[in-house]
Amino acid sequence: MPKTGEKYRHYSRGGEYEIVCLAKNEADESDVVVYKALYDQEHIWVRPLSNFVEKVLVDGVEVPRFRIIHV
Repeated sequence: MPKTGEKYRHYSRGGEYEIVCLAKNEADESDVVVYKALYDQEHIWVRPLSNFVEKVLVDGVEVPRFRIIHV
């Protein structure tokens, strides 16, 4: 489960992001992740938690959509 302040790298774009917080979608109360781009502080993104933590298939191998960066 992502935590506030953790940093992640996107599997295909390679961009680095920091978790701002976890939140609830007002419309259906689903869990979402609020995160900001570290390469451009103006961009704040929201994505369903289930999508953020899921694995994707890359060249026949499952990899995390977002991989935590240990700095």
